[in-house]
Amino acid sequence: MTIGYIDFEFTPKANGQLQPTELGIAWWQNQFLKCQLASFSRNHKREDVHLRIRDILSSLYENGHIDTLVFWDKTQDTKILQQSGVDLSLYTIIDLQDRVGKIALKDTADLFNINSDTLQQYILPTQKDEVKKLSVHSAIGDALRVALIYKHIMITTKENVIRNY
Repeated sequence: MTIGYIDFEFTPKANGQLQPTELGIAWWQNQFLKCQLASFSRNHKREDVHLRIRDILSSLYENGHIDTLVFWDKTQDTKILQQSGVDLSLYTIIDLQDRVGKIALKDTADLFNINSDTLQQYILPTQKDEVKKLSVHSAIGDALRVALIYKHIMITTKENVIRNY
């Protein structure tokens, strides 16, 4: 199972549709997180944005990089993926916020002392120069936060299982 941590930033359109402005995806490659970021202008045609999103996810799936998607509140993100024609049935879907409760991503990251400096330590060294925008509400920054929160939760869960065994 290869896990991809994914986040979209978007703006609502007048017709109720969501216009993605950024897509951030991260996945573990040894002890580092490899990142992929796509930015979309508000002026891009919706169809072109959806085609690009579908191509990115298809490529990551077909090349064996990702078969599980982890979100922080999957509601809007999965809606964007479905509108883009991504076949979500190919993936195991995990909504991390469902597992920890309705708490904000930033607040959860703060609980685990995850900040921009922490994120920088985990980025694949060859990508550190290209991955700069790590603030909250940046797609790649939030995808990286989800990856580290997931890692902390999984380690804690394993420790508790072993301790209680």
